[in-house]
Amino acid sequence: MTRPLGRARRARHAAGGRRPRPGRAPYWASPRIETAGIEIVRDGDGIALGGIRSPRVEVPVDVLSGIPGPDPSLICQLLGSTVALAPERIRALYPAREEYLARYTTATDRLIAEGFALAEDREALLAYARPDRIS
Repeated sequence: MTRPLGRARRARHAAGGRRPRPGRAPYWASPRIETAGIEIVRDGDGIALGGIRSPRVEVPVDVLSGIPGPDPSLICQLLGSTVALAPERIRALYPAREEYLARYTTATDRLIAEGFALAEDREALLAYARPDRIS
């Protein structure tokens, strides 16, 4: 299964890769992660602000971070870490599974509309939703 950011690369490639086209912003004009000096700006949950917002980042049940976890393996040093949000935080964000799924679907459709994912990848992106984590 291709990961969400792999799908963003597929969308960029389908849109012409690195060559700017008339009327289209070049790839380097894509959203940038917000920084303050050399530090990444994060929200209250520790999620980086800005950048390409995959549905798993925009509608989180986990904090996805480029920061390696404790005592990480080499692959974790390269890919970062995933830390589950506390159940009470998830309940505060999403009072019902239906609300979570509606927000996740909206975030997926926005990613496609912005050109960072392909419409043909919509169902695969929706499959990453975690309604089982919503109580």
